[in-house]
Amino acid sequence: MIQKWYEVTCDYCGAGINHYIGRRPTREMLESDGAVCTATKHFCNKTCWGEWNHDRQQRQYLNLHPDGRIYSDDEDDPD
Repeated sequence: MIQKWYEVTCDYCGAGINHYIGRRPTREMLESDGAVCTATKHFCNKTCWGEWNHDRQQRQYLNLHPDGRIYSDDEDDPD
Protein backbone atom coordinates (compact mmCIF):
# COMPACT_ATOMS: atom_id res chain seq x y z
CA MET A 1 0.00 0.00 0.00
CA ILE A 2 1.30 3.42 -0.94
CA GLN A 3 0.71 6.34 1.43
CA LYS A 4 1.61 10.00 1.19
CA TRP A 5 3.76 11.44 3.95
CA TYR A 6 4.04 15.18 4.50
CA GLU A 7 7.16 16.36 6.26
CA VAL A 8 6.88 19.95 7.47
CA THR A 9 10.15 21.77 8.09
CA CYS A 10 10.97 25.23 9.41
CA ASP A 11 11.43 27.76 6.60
CA TYR A 12 14.24 29.49 8.53
CA CYS A 13 16.40 26.82 10.17
CA GLY A 14 15.24 23.69 8.33
CA ALA A 15 14.38 21.70 11.47
CA GLY A 16 11.61 19.16 11.10
CA ILE A 17 8.35 20.18 12.74
CA ASN A 18 6.39 16.94 12.27
CA HIS A 19 5.40 14.19 9.83
CA TYR A 20 1.81 13.76 8.71
CA ILE A 21 0.39 10.66 7.04
CA GLY A 22 -2.36 10.70 4.46
CA ARG A 23 -3.68 14.26 4.37
CA ARG A 24 -1.95 17.57 4.04
CA PRO A 25 -1.78 19.25 7.47
CA THR A 26 -3.94 22.28 8.14
CA ARG A 27 -2.77 25.45 9.82
CA GLU A 28 -4.58 24.43 13.02
CA MET A 29 -2.78 21.06 13.07
CA LEU A 30 0.59 22.76 12.68
CA GLU A 31 -0.13 25.32 15.38
CA SER A 32 -1.30 22.58 17.77
CA ASP A 33 2.11 20.93 17.26
CA GLY A 34 3.88 24.15 18.28
CA ALA A 35 4.63 25.66 14.88
CA VAL A 36 4.26 29.36 14.10
CA CYS A 37 2.46 29.94 10.78
CA THR A 38 2.27 33.01 8.60
CA ALA A 39 0.36 33.30 5.34
CA THR A 40 2.98 31.36 3.34
CA LYS A 41 5.68 30.17 5.77
CA HIS A 42 6.03 27.77 8.71
CA PHE A 43 8.49 28.16 11.59
CA CYS A 44 9.40 25.74 14.38
CA ASN A 45 9.09 28.38 17.13
CA LYS A 46 8.74 32.11 17.76
CA THR A 47 12.52 32.58 17.87
CA CYS A 48 12.96 31.38 14.27
CA TRP A 49 10.01 33.49 13.16
CA GLY A 50 11.51 36.57 14.87
CA GLU A 51 14.95 36.02 13.33
CA TRP A 52 13.44 35.50 9.85
CA ASN A 53 11.38 38.67 10.25
CA HIS A 54 14.47 40.62 11.42
CA ASP A 55 16.52 39.39 8.43
CA ARG A 56 13.66 40.28 6.06
CA GLN A 57 13.45 43.81 7.45
CA GLN A 58 17.22 44.26 7.13
CA ARG A 59 17.12 43.17 3.47
CA GLN A 60 14.35 45.69 2.81
CA TYR A 61 16.31 48.43 4.58
CA LEU A 62 19.53 47.68 2.67
CA ASN A 63 17.67 48.03 -0.64
CA LEU A 64 16.88 51.68 0.10
CA HIS A 65 19.08 54.62 -0.86
CA PRO A 66 19.95 57.21 1.79
CA ASP A 67 17.31 59.50 0.29
CA GLY A 68 14.63 56.81 0.67
CA ARG A 69 14.36 55.76 -2.99
CA ILE A 70 14.28 52.06 -3.77
CA TYR A 71 17.48 50.75 -5.36
CA SER A 72 17.37 49.94 -9.05
CA ASP A 73 19.99 48.96 -11.62
CA ASP A 74 19.27 51.87 -13.95
CA GLU A 75 20.95 54.58 -11.82
CA ASP A 76 22.12 56.54 -14.88
CA ASP A 77 18.55 57.06 -16.06
CA PRO A 78 17.35 60.39 -14.51
CA ASP A 79 13.69 59.41 -14.96
